[in-house]
Amino acid sequence: MFKIIIADDEGVIRRGIISMLKRGLPEEVEFHEAATGNAALDLARTIKPNLIITDIQMPGLSGLDFIEALRKDAKSTSVIIISGFEDFKYAQKAISLGVKKYVTKPLNKPEFIELVTHELQNQQKQSLYQKKEFHKKLASNAMQKELRERLLLELLQARTTEAAHTAMARLKELQVTFQATIYTCAIIQYHSKAHLDFVDFSITNIVEECLSNSPHTNYLSSAKYSANEMVILIAGQETNPFLTEAHSIFHDITRKLIGFYHYDFFTGIGNISYEPAHIYRSLETARQAVNYKIFNKGQHIQLYSKLEKGGSTSSETINQLKKAIHSINPQKSSRLSPFLLNIHTPAKTYYPFRKCTTTWNMNCCTRYPSANTSQPTPCPLYAH
Repeated sequence: MFKIIIADDEGVIRRGIISMLKRGLPEEVEFHEAATGNAALDLARTIKPNLIITDIQMPGLSGLDFIEALRKDAKSTSVIIISGFEDFKYAQKAISLGVKKYVTKPLNKPEFIELVTHELQNQQKQSLYQKKEFHKKLASNAMQKELRERLLLELLQARTTEAAHTAMARLKELQVTFQATIYTCAIIQYHSKAHLDFVDFSITNIVEECLSNSPHTNYLSSAKYSANEMVILIAGQETNPFLTEAHSIFHDITRKLIGFYHYDFFTGIGNISYEPAHIYRSLETARQAVNYKIFNKGQHIQLYSKLEKGGSTSSETINQLKKAIHSINPQKSSRLSPFLLNIHTPAKTYYPFRKCTTTWNMNCCTRYPSANTSQPTPCPLYAH
């Protein structure tokens, strides 16, 4: 509702102006009265009025002193001065303080109502314009965010230098710079029952906040990677402090998310890439790191560089793997027993896991039982 303060030391004048405007204005207005300049200043700071109508001569602060003090807090509040003096110096001072109109007593009723009505309509138009501009800005920001996420995913999926450089050039237009010497990806995976968009928004805000004052790690961009995953691209200059700090920061980020939502969050940090065109390799290793959680019970963050690679696998790890697969697909888990038993043997007679080259890109492997065997043993979890 439109708010007006009437400031005058004479109560009859205040009530007369209110009565006149109530009958003459085209819509309902909320009126407030003040008998002194000090009272008017306190009232204005409290209710934030749309318009102030004030006399010049009042006890304590004069009307002009009141307006001058008000301008320190509210530079744009509209003011109309009413005065019994046609003194040019008063009018000149009022103009310098941004007063909309200087009106002398006695008031011309039709002209005064028209003046206040005009001011009311102008402020309504301005408010409407500001709301439209605000919504345009929101829409523009949302579009930029969506475009930035799409281009980041294009960069992460690029397999040629040309495709990567095209995505980078368009990201630079959106103020995402690639001036660092090393890059890496982090994947934050979660199993939250909260609204997913809100979780993604929280992750982005917390990541930006935690990385904003980091001396060695710079936040570049983030994007929705899958239904329950966010991928974050970070950059730095020196390998050792970069990875150490990244691990510490993402540990803090993960802890904050778990504390806020009370659900599990897991973070995998990939290998370093020295070329933006090879960032996709960092993404692949970040995915392997975050999926390693089935081997590290209770660990919510994992650096790919710290993963155990090759060698034999402990029986405890095999049991953890069995339980994890059984929780996903109990019917097929029984078919894995012979395959899992074959894994637990000395490392010298086995080659490392090879990444599956079929349409399955996770939870699948091919393993050679012997160096002399030409045919691999397929993973029994899926039929290729």
